[in-house]
Amino acid sequence: MKRFALVALLALPAIARADGFAWTQTIDDAKKASAGKKPIAVLLVQKGCPLSGEFLKGFLKDERMAALAQGFAWLSVEVGTPVYKDWFVKTCGGNVEGTPSLLFLNPKGENADPDYAGLATVSSPDMDDVVPVLREVLQRSKQDEPSKDKDAVKAAMEKAASAKTPGERIAAWTAAIRSGEGWHAEEKSVEEAHAGIAKALQDGSAEMLRIFREVRDPAEQKAAFEKAKADYAGTSVGEWAGEEGIKIKVKK
Repeated sequence: MKRFALVALLALPAIARADGFAWTQTIDDAKKASAGKKPIAVLLVQKGCPLSGEFLKGFLKDERMAALAQGFAWLSVEVGTPVYKDWFVKTCGGNVEGTPSLLFLNPKGENADPDYAGLATVSSPDMDDVVPVLREVLQRSKQDEPSKDKDAVKAAMEKAASAKTPGERIAAWTAAIRSGEGWHAEEKSVEEAHAGIAKALQDGSAEMLRIFREVRDPAEQKAAFEKAKADYAGTSVGEWAGEEGIKIKVKK
């Protein structure tokens, strides 16, 4: 099994009691929590590590984690503790390069399960990088979460198709990406969403340039920027249009 390390920025507090998730402290407890079904996610940390807290912060803050976390048994291990010396180094030591590191074991607590072979290595505190790997593990362990995410992707893509403004479409496509990225079965929808966002933002930028070049009357230009702001609300184009609209002073 391959590990993936997650770089973070803040010091990690007492993880087992800080996050609301069912963190275990020993591999035996993790196995019990797994009940022979859930893969075991092992998070390695150490006191004074300036890179661990941001991972935990993002983990707890990201709304996708609540559902994904239920598919795992979670084990936290601190460098230097008896669990680290007596179990982690012997079982997982060759899979990590530093802290924090998150790696996956099968429900039996083994780290050489071919079902988990080839997992990507992630070096980012961004949960958009972490979530696809968690989903990949759940998919390989034949958990039920994939069907939930497929339904979320389908609903988001349908919402994008019926959206009335580019901003609404981009929001729906973004939701589809966040729900489906990482699942092989959703690659086509996710690719369509990425392409849709890129095209919509490109069209929005073109509309902004058209306003600059073709609309000369200040009142009309301001109105055009306001429309672009509304149409592309929640996007960089919408922010750009809003900023330009503020600059125009219309004489009464």
